[in-house]
Amino acid sequence: METIFSWYEYGNLIENDRVTLLRFFTKNGLLNIEANRIKARGVADIEFSERGTDYDSRATITKRIWNTETPNMIVTAEDEFDGLSERSTTAVIGTSTKIKLRDDNSQQWDCSYTTVSNGNVVNYGCTNERTSKRHSIHWI
Repeated sequence: METIFSWYEYGNLIENDRVTLLRFFTKNGLLNIEANRIKARGVADIEFSERGTDYDSRATITKRIWNTETPNMIVTAEDEFDGLSERSTTAVIGTSTKIKLRDDNSQQWDCSYTTVSNGNVVNYGCTNERTSKRHSIHWI
């Protein structure tokens, strides 16, 4: 079952505390909340959180998506579902994709790049982040 809330004034969609839509649904036995926000620099456009079905349980943010930070770039960040530690980040510009993923076995971040011209390249430990000139997506 799913419940959606959105706010309208005179037939036009408006924001309430910077949120334009809230969607409540159950997934994997947890209550999930999707919040769609107005476009603003530094603020995720879509934010997902989840919590147990207990009345007292606290919701933790599990995923954030930014569509407006850089023109034509979509960034998605996911944590370990505890609201504290980042798990992965994906950035897409056109046909180029970069994924930064935490490897719990090696206790390091690994980066992979997929471009039309270079195919798929993996950079274990993300060691060449600042010096790599062959990829179109770079992290600061």
